[in-house]
Amino acid sequence: MAHIKNHRDNKERTLRTATCVLLGIFAALTAMKSYMVMEMLVVLLLIAISTVTILASVVALILCQAGLLWAILSMKTGVTRLARLAGLSPEAPDLAEQMSHAKD
Repeated sequence: MAHIKNHRDNKERTLRTATCVLLGIFAALTAMKSYMVMEMLVVLLLIAISTVTILASVVALILCQAGLLWAILSMKTGVTRLARLAGLSPEAPDLAEQMSHAKD
């Protein structure tokens, strides 16, 4: 429980720090000319959009890799299951020879 409470406290402290930094930035920007404020907001928006895009790409890559791994594993287990149903040993080196003996 202490670990969870410390984690929450750290998250709250980080959120407060980020809020204070943003308020400080906006206070400094309001003292400047309005075109500078707009320019800074556009830069912050571009940084946020690029960060979200990178994170979404990483998540998509991980999900795609997991999907491919699942497909390969399910294919391997399906082939093994079919070989067992046919009475073949998938560990043997020559399945064609086993198949000819299984037909006899």
